[in-house]
Amino acid sequence: MSNKYWVPSLEKANNVLWIIANHPGELRLIDISKETGINKSSLYSLLNTLEDLNWVEKKRDNTYYLGTSLFNLSSLYTEGSNIVDIFLEESSSFVEDIKETMQISKLDETDVLYLAKKEGNASVRMTTQPGMKIPAHTTAMGKALLSDFSLETLKEIYLGKKLEARTANSVNNLEDLYEQILFSKKNGYIVEHEEAVEGFNCISSPIRNKKNQIIAAVSVTIPTYNWEKKHEKATQLIKELAEKISFKAKNISD
Repeated sequence: MSNKYWVPSLEKANNVLWIIANHPGELRLIDISKETGINKSSLYSLLNTLEDLNWVEKKRDNTYYLGTSLFNLSSLYTEGSNIVDIFLEESSSFVEDIKETMQISKLDETDVLYLAKKEGNASVRMTTQPGMKIPAHTTAMGKALLSDFSLETLKEIYLGKKLEARTANSVNNLEDLYEQILFSKKNGYIVEHEEAVEGFNCISSPIRNKKNQIIAAVSVTIPTYNWEKKHEKATQLIKELAEKISFKAKNISD
């Protein structure tokens, strides 16, 4: 590739990640600076950015490890990439039909990690993008992803964690969250009304592998002004999409 299109900052980040990968928990900032030749001031900013993005993780002794985002990307490449490919292929006709945005995500501890997105043609668009994380309890996809868990398991998962509200409608306690999850268990889908973002409602269904384990979830996002007109059809479509992806996922998963 021509040097005209080369991005030096990405090259530096790549070099830093490879050094950390080869020396997990061994190197501090000054050590990485010596290894890469990047001055400490620039490296400090670079490492802080990588840490905020969960590409690296700094331990208490100030040494670095690779972060969870890289492991999530690795998971996507091996198993999840197939799921994303299936979603992108299967969701096209559904998005064309409903004219609203559909997304796929997986659970990352108590967060939803967005994997892919198929835009509708609504004039108002969601700001979520692949790679972003949002607290699971505030999203329809998060609740679908949590819907195999018992109340006792939820208490273990959320031990020491507060259910932060993103809007006035956000659920803020485990008992109410579990009541919503029970609806998903019974009906195969769940609805979220303006809990993550004001003015937007979501419907989500889980995707299961051949072991009947939830491995991802899909959703359709509907602006409030379109809700009454579209929610019944959207519910049917998102359930159908989840079933199609689950059927194909069962043929590719171990």
